[in-house]
Amino acid sequence: MNITDFDALFWVKCLEVALIASVKFLLAPFEAERQGFTMTQAMLITTSGGLAGITAFLFAGDALFAGWRHLKAMVLALFSKKTTSELENKMPKKVKPEGRIIHFVRTRFGLGGIAFVTPCIISIPVGTLVAAGLYRSKWRIFMYTGFWLVCWSFLLNFAAQYLELSQYLNF
Repeated sequence: MNITDFDALFWVKCLEVALIASVKFLLAPFEAERQGFTMTQAMLITTSGGLAGITAFLFAGDALFAGWRHLKAMVLALFSKKTTSELENKMPKKVKPEGRIIHFVRTRFGLGGIAFVTPCIISIPVGTLVAAGLYRSKWRIFMYTGFWLVCWSFLLNFAAQYLELSQYLNF
């Protein structure tokens, strides 16, 4: 085996774990342990992948919400005499929390509660988009979600590396 083959394989494994961490963080530490990473490597890879996912979905959220508002205005314009731009300007820009769980977490715990459940209980894309729809400060959303992501990363990587729980998981 050539050293360049090892380097390429190592980076492919890193990319795989980071991509898993950016979407469904709960599975990433166990996949990192399964791939043979050390605790430090797994912490760095899963945390950086999760932070990249938060950043991507936080900034993609504005485009998704704007596109959704425009699509709704186009459909409504088909059935009314108003133009798409008139209808789009009248629509509210904030997302209403219609889900029971989201409403419960938001009223009881606020942004910190949403950030706490985002990495593991709900996925990073869903949690980040919900937070971006309910709160306007991207910096606060990133800081809260990033803080809880690091905490979850330490806890889950510890469980995966030292308790070796990945041998019992079949996914």
